Amino acid sequence: MQEDMQTNVPHDIDEAPEGYNTETVDDQVALMVPTSAVPTAAQTPAPRSGLGGLIRAGLLLLAVLILLIVVSAIVFSVIKGSHNQPLSIDVYPNASVLSSTTATNSDHVMYQSDDPIDNVYDFYSRRLGSSEESGCKKLYLDAVASDLPGHYYYRCVVDSSVLEVSQLATLTLTSQLDANGVKARTLIDVSRNWGGS
Repeated sequence: MQEDMQTNVPHDIDEAPEGYNTETVDDQVALMVPTSAVPTAAQTPAPRSGLGGLIRAGLLLLAVLILLIVVSAIVFSVIKGSHNQPLSIDVYPNASVLSSTTATNSDHVMYQSDDPIDNVYDFYSRRLGSSEESGCKKLYLDAVASDLPGHYYYRCVVDSSVLEVSQLATLTLTSQLDANGVKARTLIDVSRNWGGS
């Protein structure tokens, strides 16, 4: 049987059929190998270099840094855009406008109401708060504190400024007596600023 195997193996192959290569093993056995099984230079993996890994890591780091810069610019633009408009301040019910001025990044409106100043203060302090930093607080005009009309006023501040973009509203509530000094009306001075660099 071994003889049959040796006689079936061609010893002298000059040309292999198309799509096959011939290989000789120990100068005796010729093998026909499909050309697709023979690795080419393009299929042979290149040896890894430490420098190539560093370059890839550096490029990845650069890509992440650029992405962070782009995302930061977008976030800054959105924040700036949202603060480049006036704060919305509710108008006291039944208040009437005495005067109004508007500029590019600010406006000023003076309202009047026949309601007592403390009622107007309650309306705004419920909406804006009454902390030391922002909100509404009572301020006295005289060295000796007096709760008589015309001797104190209220100031309300709302500041939503961020990233050098202002968004500020200031309300000043004052009580003004009529010509007879009997009946007081409340003046509501609203000043708003917005926008910036």
